[in-house]
Amino acid sequence: MRPWNRHDDKSWVPDAWPGDSATVERRLRDELFAEIASSADMRISGFDDVRTTVDLDGAEITHLLIDATGVKLKMKPGNGATPEPQAKAETEPAILDRIPGALRFARITADPASIQGYDIRIDATLQNVAFDWARYETPVRADRPATAFGIADADDSGAPSGAFSVRMRADDLGPMIESVARPLMKESGMRLRRLDTDVTADDDQNVTIDAVAAVRWKVFYATVRAHVELHVARDAIIAVKTVRLSSRNPLIALALRLMREELREAEGRRLDLNAEAAADGASRTLRVHDLRVRVAEDIEISGRIG
Repeated sequence: MRPWNRHDDKSWVPDAWPGDSATVERRLRDELFAEIASSADMRISGFDDVRTTVDLDGAEITHLLIDATGVKLKMKPGNGATPEPQAKAETEPAILDRIPGALRFARITADPASIQGYDIRIDATLQNVAFDWARYETPVRADRPATAFGIADADDSGAPSGAFSVRMRADDLGPMIESVARPLMKESGMRLRRLDTDVTADDDQNVTIDAVAAVRWKVFYATVRAHVELHVARDAIIAVKTVRLSSRNPLIALALRLMREELREAEGRRLDLNAEAAADGASRTLRVHDLRVRVAEDIEISGRIG
């Protein structure tokens, strides 16, 4: 593993592409850090300790490991500031040449990372993905010359496959949501005093979420109850079955009544995770299937990729 220093010269350009294992590893870390550093919503620490290992055999990556154990993510407090976007070409530059490549096996793991101070465990594998090592006419990002070298979709992506699992303690979900919601509500002049959540799932993957939130707005105090029922299908489609909000506070209850049309529209909505991923530019050949949700002491979401 090559040491990494976030103060490395970003004008670095590979001598050859893909070159050797160290060249690909450095380019990978450069790209990962650039994406993380540009995040407007999250503060990330521990990235210097991320382990990356690349084994390259000619144009094939035989083994890739990204171990993000110890990385900590926290939401940045809202301050109205918008980070300066990185200089990116309006259209992707033309590709001067391509070299067929392949990823034989990759693993991404975090055991654990933390979000808002709560542990989350991630384990994902991917194998047999065909791609092209691409050299672009100009850098994709003008301020980073190394982005003239990258990876492009191959005409035939082969027969990729993989699996993933994300797991956290069920008792941590409520406090995690509360830690995210507090600063967001503070910006709107509200104070979240308490949030209790309960999540259950049956064998048919019907997920029920019950929450009780105690909030304060100026001199008003109220308790709001939420009841949400979802169905998570194995083909990665999430359907909203029921959404109910209620409060014994007359003012809050009136406001919720005014929202009833929006709540009715929410019921029956379907979210296709594969379609969303494709719309965001992800490869259509990598689809999630056999999606599973388990809720006990831990909440675990797992699935296969193919």
